[in-house]
This record gives sequence, structure tokens and C-alpha cells, in this order.
Amino acid sequence: DFLSTVDIRGRDGKTLAEEWGDSPRAYRGGTVPGFPNLFITSAPNYSPGHGAGANFSREVLAHYIMECLQLMALRGASTIEVTQTAFEDYVAGIDEAMQRTVWCHTPNAHTYYRSGSGRVVVATPYRLVDLWQQHRCPIEE
Repeated sequence: DFLSTVDIRGRDGKTLAEEWGDSPRAYRGGTVPGFPNLFITSAPNYSPGHGAGANFSREVLAHYIMECLQLMALRGASTIEVTQTAFEDYVAGIDEAMQRTVWCHTPNAHTYYRSGSGRVVVATPYRLVDLWQQHRCPIEE
């Protein structure tokens, strides 16, 4: 249960729990379409399950969030939000990369890193250097 009792509401009152169902997904920095200005610091597919600790991903994420806020300030924007297309492409990339990892070798295993849908939602499939490079700055497009 990724959210437990937290009631996060986005545009038009939709809850993040409704959006995610039993398959939490997020774009870089833990952003989700329909939830402007939301950054989830313990985002799905953001935990390095190989080397490093949670502090590495949190530092990378903090840098990314600061870059997003800087972009907002430079553009005079009051909100920032990932597009549906960017979100779907990013999640598809995670799911594709995940298929080549140890976390998918036992698809029937019931562990903490899989959600009720069976999707791996805790670990990132990316090398730490790749995670770092992906989060150096937001992609405006």
C-alpha cells in the first residue's frame, strides 16, 4: 500500500490512490499527470535495490526538484506538471528495462517490491549513474 491513509488530491478532486489503483507509477521526480506541483520523494521505481542507499536517490531527487522549481521561477510559472505522453513513455521505459532485471525472474513471487497488480514498483531498473543523469534537469517539452 504505497499511500496508506494519505489523501492526495489533484485536479478536479481526483485522488492519487484512485489514479494509482494497485499499480503506482510516476515520472522523474515522482510526478503524476493531473497532480500539478506534486513531487513524491519516495516515488515508485525510485529505490536503488542495488548498491547505494536511499540517501543517494533522495539527493538526486532533491536536485531534480530544485531544478524544476528554478525552471518555474525562470518561466514565471505557478505550476509544473508532467504531460500524459511523457509520463507514459517514461513508465513504459521503466517496465521494459525492468524485464531485464533480477526482480522479474520470478514473476509469481509475492514480495514487497511488487504491487497487487504484479508490477515491480519499488526498485529502479536503472544504474545509479543513469538515474543521476536522467535527473540533472527537467525536460521542458
